[in-house]
Amino acid sequence: MTSTIDEITDLLNQPERFAQEAPRLRAMAAQPSVSLGVLKAMLPLCATEVLQNPAFRLAMATDSTLISHLSLRGQAAIAGCEVADPGLIRRLGARRTRPLQCRVAAAGNPACPTDMLWDFLKHRCPVRASLARNLALPGALIEALCQDDMWKVRDQVALRPTLSEALFGQLAADSDWHVRKSLAVNPSLPEPIKDALVYDPYYRVREALAARQDLGEDRLAVMADREKGPTVLCVVILNPCTALSALEKHHSTRDYGVQDALAEAYRRQQGSPGEHYRAYLRHQ
Repeated sequence: MTSTIDEITDLLNQPERFAQEAPRLRAMAAQPSVSLGVLKAMLPLCATEVLQNPAFRLAMATDSTLISHLSLRGQAAIAGCEVADPGLIRRLGARRTRPLQCRVAAAGNPACPTDMLWDFLKHRCPVRASLARNLALPGALIEALCQDDMWKVRDQVALRPTLSEALFGQLAADSDWHVRKSLAVNPSLPEPIKDALVYDPYYRVREALAARQDLGEDRLAVMADREKGPTVLCVVILNPCTALSALEKHHSTRDYGVQDALAEAYRRQQGSPGEHYRAYLRHQ
């Protein structure tokens, strides 16, 4: 048993290995014959299967100290697990005296009791940021998070796939570029907001926007015409939806990064880097 626990402990620090071992571990965690010690060790890796394991459920029912004696990782895994009993989530994550890791996990849990979700607005920034990622929030709570003082919370709201038209507009006008950058990669970004972000004053926002595959030729042509710095311009050039005709004004640029991006764009669409690139190389 000790070797099994050691193996599981090693996996906690090797996420790439866990991805390979996940099916085997989940199957193991569902077996009632697995020892309690192994199940405890497996909690951070497959909490759903452990909490549904009859042996673990029996241990929780007969030992009132079991949860408090778990590792911090184990407690946080339960607090963030959707199949966890709401009372258990409350016990592990409701109070501000509880470890931050447990509160962060509970705040992001769609099964978290609604009154706890509202109370998390009074907790530290990492808890509120986790709350903003919770897909089970009521609309009024999302609106409240949009008003948060910390950009690290608002930029998580900006990534939510379902936002009202009013909130999209509010976030597009946010004073912090991190929030607008997150909004630029939102998969549900409305067309009018795409139009507005093309002219965003900060280049990191436009850079994120330029990488979208659904931006459309017209917006990409505008960006290709307007962008002066190589950072955003290279992203525009390498976007497969950018028409080669929109890039002609940049053929004479001396920036090697832009020339390499142009060569790659022409290579993708025409099979060769283009005469302008060969001319550029001859002058180097």
